[in-house]
Amino acid sequence: MKTIAFFNWKGGVTNTTLAMHSCIYSAERGLQVAGASLGHLHDLRPSLFRGGVPWHDALEDLPTAGDLLVLDVSSQADCLDVLRPNLWIMPMCNRTAYENAARSVSTLVGPVLWVWSRGSAWRDDVPMHLRDRVSMSPVIIPNSRAVAENAEADLAAWSTKAGARSPGARAIQQFTEDVLGRVGLASMLTRARALPRFAGPMPSLYGGRDLRARMTSARPRLQAYFDGPPSAA
Repeated sequence: MKTIAFFNWKGGVTNTTLAMHSCIYSAERGLQVAGASLGHLHDLRPSLFRGGVPWHDALEDLPTAGDLLVLDVSSQADCLDVLRPNLWIMPMCNRTAYENAARSVSTLVGPVLWVWSRGSAWRDDVPMHLRDRVSMSPVIIPNSRAVAENAEADLAAWSTKAGARSPGARAIQQFTEDVLGRVGLASMLTRARALPRFAGPMPSLYGGRDLRARMTSARPRLQAYFDGPPSAA
């Protein structure tokens, strides 16, 4: 199983939007995909539930079989050093997000991909001292009403006729194909198929210890998970 993880210390950079679309695009094209949220927010959960893609609370459990795990990592996560995805993806939308991304690379293990996610690039290159670990996505995700509206409705941007024609939907599809190629899954993609849509109430969430206690408890399990076969397969 390959793992990609979306993360930036700055919020509002479309981490969850890109994670959700990566899950749905990959599942529509035949990959066995699961999404997971690591942190106190579970914004990824409703979209995946409605779209028929398995979702996990990474502080409680993670899948051990499949083709792809997509992690939506909270900016408040304090266990970044034990996560070892095949690729970190850091969306950026302005100078602050860019500088946050540059500062946080040293806390991450593994290769990193930066992607501009709000229609423009503050800089189009990676600082020289980070180029051995960081690359810049060739795709810039534009501001898109279709992406925003469909995400709010727990739908992929291309699930409506208007959305499918939007530059935002096309850019996200191109971006996801590029990411899947970087982790060696592009050759497994098949013709797009419709996913089942689920309605009705979602299963209840785990409720218990506060976030810090849950992260402390989950840390050994996360380290064992990423040191073992699931992330190395």
